[in-house]
Formats: sequence, C-alpha cells, structure tokens
Amino acid sequence: VCLETVNHSPFGGDYDPDDTGEITCYDPTTYKKISDDRAIRKPENRTQEKPAAQKKESKPKADSNTKRPLPKPAKTIKEAEDRLNEASKKIEEARKNGEPLPESPFSLEDKKAIVAKGLEENILVRVIETEHAYDAGKIGRPRDDGTLTFYCAPLSQVEHGDTDPELLLKAFGTNHDPNKQYTILLMDVEKMAKAGDTTAIIPTFKNLNEMIEANPALGIDPKIAKQVLNDDFAEKFEDFTKAANAKNVDLWGEENWDAAKEFAINELTFDEKTAGLLIERQKIAEEISAWDIFQGNGMSRDTNFAPEKVSGGVEAFIYERKPLDLKKLEKAGAVEEKGVIKEAGAVKRIHIDLPDGILPNPDGVAGYLPTKGSRYDDKIYDFTDEDFVKRHRQIRSDYLKGSKELEKTIAEMHSNGSSSEEIARTVVAERNRQKTEARSLMTKEEVDVLEQGNIEKYGDPVGPSIDDLYKKYKTWDDVIDASMRKDNAINLLLGIKKDTKG
Repeated sequence: VCLETVNHSPFGGDYDPDDTGEITCYDPTTYKKISDDRAIRKPENRTQEKPAAQKKESKPKADSNTKRPLPKPAKTIKEAEDRLNEASKKIEEARKNGEPLPESPFSLEDKKAIVAKGLEENILVRVIETEHAYDAGKIGRPRDDGTLTFYCAPLSQVEHGDTDPELLLKAFGTNHDPNKQYTILLMDVEKMAKAGDTTAIIPTFKNLNEMIEANPALGIDPKIAKQVLNDDFAEKFEDFTKAANAKNVDLWGEENWDAAKEFAINELTFDEKTAGLLIERQKIAEEISAWDIFQGNGMSRDTNFAPEKVSGGVEAFIYERKPLDLKKLEKAGAVEEKGVIKEAGAVKRIHIDLPDGILPNPDGVAGYLPTKGSRYDDKIYDFTDEDFVKRHRQIRSDYLKGSKELEKTIAEMHSNGSSSEEIARTVVAERNRQKTEARSLMTKEEVDVLEQGNIEKYGDPVGPSIDDLYKKYKTWDDVIDASMRKDNAINLLLGIKKDTKG
C-alpha cells in the first residue's frame, strides 16, 4: 500500500498540523484509519468507478516539488462561465477514462497566501436553493434591519469541481439535501459594490472583528466579539454545539438561550462566565451565519472529510447594506444590445438540472410556475391554487407509485427472458391504463383538454399507441426508456420530491 501526504480535498481541503496537531492516515483500499506518519485522501467517486490503477497504467507522478500552475482570477462572469464549462468537459473525460477527477491546484500554503493578501478576485460563487432564486429573491436571507450577510467562495477555489451542488455545498461546510434543486450564483464584486453598497472580505477572525467594529448596524458588541471570535474559543463553541445537538438541546432563538446556558453549566461543567459567552457566540452565529464549524482562518470547513477538521477553499464574507433583487442585480452593470445581453450584470443565475418549462416563483404553491408557452402553461393548470395543487399532487403520487411497480415488472420480465418487444408492449399498455385511471380523478375540463391534444397529435384520446412509439424511437428498448422517462417539471410544480421516478 502506497501512502502519500494529503494535499487536497475535492475543493482544496488540507490537513493543517498547526490546527489539529496531527495528520490522520487511511488505508486507501478500505479508508479505515491506520497508524502512519503519512495520509492519503479518499478519492472522489460519484459514479463508483474503479480506481484508475485498476483500469489502466498510471502515469508517473511528477516530482513532489514541482509547482502546479495556479489559475488566474477570472475578471468577468462570462469568463467564469467558460471556465466552469471547461471544467465540466475535464470531469466528463476523467470519468469516461476511469481517471481521478480534477483536484484543486491550491496547496494549503497557496491558500494561506491568498488569505494574507486579502480578497483580490472579482468573481465569487454561491449556491442557494432554487426555490429562493426567483426574480424578486435575494442572494441571502435578509436580516431584521433589511441588510444581509452571506458566505461564498472565489471562483478559483471551486471551478475545478464543475457545478455539482453536493460537493460545492460540502466544500462550503453546508448540508446538501438531495430532494432540493440548487442554483449557482456567479457574482461580480465590483458591480455588486456599486449596485448594493457591498463590502467583501476574507473572513478571518481578525477581519471579521474589524468589520463588526466598523459596522455597528450589524448589532454585535465588538468587545464581546473579540472574546468569542478567536481560535481559543472556537473549540469550546464547537464542543458546546455538538453536545447540545447530541442531547437535542435547541440553541436557536432567544427563547432557548437560558435553557442552553443552564445546559452548558450543569451538563458540560462550564463556569458561569464561559457559559454566558457561549450564548453570546450563538447569537453571533444567528446574526451572521458564523456556525460552529466557522474556522476563522479564511477557509471553509470541508465536510467531505467529517469528522476530521479539514480546511476547504478560501471563502468570502459579504455584507450587503442595500440588498437588491436578483433580477435587478442581473441587470446592474449589464450591457444589452437589441434585447441581447452582451455583458452580464452583477449576478448571473445558473439553475442546476432544472427541467425546461418552469422557473422558481413564490406565487406557485410549491415555489415554481410554468414559463410562458411551455407544456403546463395552460388555463386548466393553476399552480397558484392550493386546492388544485393538492388534488393533482395526490393524483400524481398515485401514478408514481404505479411507476415503481412497473419498474419491478420490467425487472422480472428481463430476468425471465422476455424480449424487449414483449416488455415494451406490457409497459405501454400499463401506462395507458394508468393514464385512464388518473383522468378519472380529474375534472371534465381537464380531461377534455388532455384528450383533445392527444387526438390532434396521435388520433387517439389516450395517447400514442405502441406502433406510434416504435415508429418514433426505432428500437423497443428506446420505447421502454421513453415510456418510463421522468417528468420532474410536473413533480416540482406539484411539490413532489425531485428524485421520484415517473
């Protein structure tokens, strides 16, 4: 077994012996901890490929002293988009060839150097839930005074990782929910500063304390902040929050702070003063989202390596005093010619895996509405009406349950040696039966519109026949795939989990 020192996580996370006092080591075949003075990173493996060494001979490694070239900071959002697209191609090629996925070229020393210089990159990256990325939405959750604060990352720290929201969020130290849609925001610091009175810093303890002192509107006592936003107190606060979570002690909200303080004193044996400071630190977490894993070294905590404390990429902290809507930010500083955007504004939204024909909109019961001229943009579909959405959600859910049963039937027929044609005919017949059953629960007007469309297109109110489908898709396997294809657009419009099949 060959072990090598950990230099990078998927997003530049490093073991820092100055922070942890030791480097944890793993057996690269089992990923279990072992005793050694070296360590190896668990390879990123989203598609369960075999390690590259099992598929093809590895290329000789470059000398460990060889310095990899670092990417130059992107100057515009257009350049950032191009670089993300290029990263996508590299990742696709690596997966195709069974090679390790691209890693960050930034070593721990590189990132420390960036932190020491301060924020110099102009393009920042943030990931938010798509349901909040509507035109009138904000980049973050507004504070009580109307301002907002949020964390993000310089493009160079994450661009090698494509646009995978799960890995991006973990690198940012944030939980990923597989049932949610995500949107990436590309932000131009210079244009944002002009549009919304914005200040951006690298959030070290020193920089954050200075920002708090210079901005009384944040509502944080600078003297208290200096006592709790430092390396020594960070470990106490993280231990406190972990213990509280383990005991189901709620720390959030003023109504819970007294009980949380008693927990710190009685259960964790902190003295009165320290317990009080722990609550003050919790208040800061709620004010500016400096969670328990906030490191104060200018780098995020890479939770891909949890429970180990591994630094991810350099991060940025933004204080927006006059927050603008996302739509307005997209137009701020944009260059438009004859209705075509030639140069992006302060922000660009990139919706990840969002089905065509829908966009986030708070007027929708489930947070989405059809776009004009799309499949579900019809007077019979009122996704702003709770009763309509509730009724159709139940109809759709029953249909999806039938889809899961049909998947089992397909698997059984395959195992029993049925031909693709036999399976295709069974699938189409069952799909048509499910459609008829679902329509029995719809209004007459809804059914009339659906059936009229099918008659005009296929000459049959139920929909395409098996012969129609074979003529269109050419093979029986493609007919099966088309019949079982997901329609995540209607699932999202009705508030059904995005990973539901059917």
